[in-house]
Amino acid sequence: MKKYFFIYLLASCLLNNGFSQTAENNPSHWRLNLSGGLGYLTASTAGEEQDLIDFGFSSQDVKDAYNDLKWGWQGNADIYYLFHKNFGVGLKYTFFANKGKLSTGFITEDVPIVTSDGSIRIYDVAHYYYSKEKDKLHYIGPSFFAQIPITNTRFRISALVSLGYVRYKSNYEGFFASRTTFDSNNISWNYFPSIPEYTSPERISIMQFVLTGNTLGMDAGAGIEYALTSHIAVGLDLNYFYSKLNKVTIKQGKVAYDTTLEELNGKKADLSRLDPSLSIKFYW
Repeated sequence: MKKYFFIYLLASCLLNNGFSQTAENNPSHWRLNLSGGLGYLTASTAGEEQDLIDFGFSSQDVKDAYNDLKWGWQGNADIYYLFHKNFGVGLKYTFFANKGKLSTGFITEDVPIVTSDGSIRIYDVAHYYYSKEKDKLHYIGPSFFAQIPITNTRFRISALVSLGYVRYKSNYEGFFASRTTFDSNNISWNYFPSIPEYTSPERISIMQFVLTGNTLGMDAGAGIEYALTSHIAVGLDLNYFYSKLNKVTIKQGKVAYDTTLEELNGKKADLSRLDPSLSIKFYW
């Protein structure tokens, strides 16, 4: 047993020594990192959620909708020129996409209406609201990279920081209908896919628009990697992306106009998020 243990220990030392010598004798000048995973938007949405609850949405539906919007998929690709074995400069690209939908079901309320003869009538008004949203974000910018090898192991700890350009796009589709007689038998669900319709509503409105905007962003992160060979490593990364958006263009059909989110909503959109990722790195 001791003999086999010694052979195993000797083989491990030879392999580690061979790896270290190969890495030192053949230093890499380029590093390519590919990573991806879930992303989580960190901005608070408590105010927006409460506004919808006050309107009549159920708190659980609102919570579920915003939870869907907070989570999305992200992917990263960055390449660096290593001017030193542990330091490099390069370019970083990040993509993030999320989506969510929200429906009121039916909300009924008594609404007083003043008629033409001056009398007041109470109408039983039913509302239905449905919306869905798909968001995409692209980021690209110069980046600085540093890494620290852990002595006598194949592990390395790395960190990066990047400042660059953000392109944001949101596709929104909303449907609202109300009528003064509430009869579930008069409801058709075939207006267009996934969006219901009243067959004879008092009021019906459909809103579809695309919101786009450009701004600056910053990405910073750290990770740990394990070198499978002198040219390939796998790892775990955690990045924090920070950006706020204000100036946007809203396009409805053929009509487009520029505005700011501070004018529309009273505040900028916070696009910041946390990105935990699985990654593979290539050195050459």
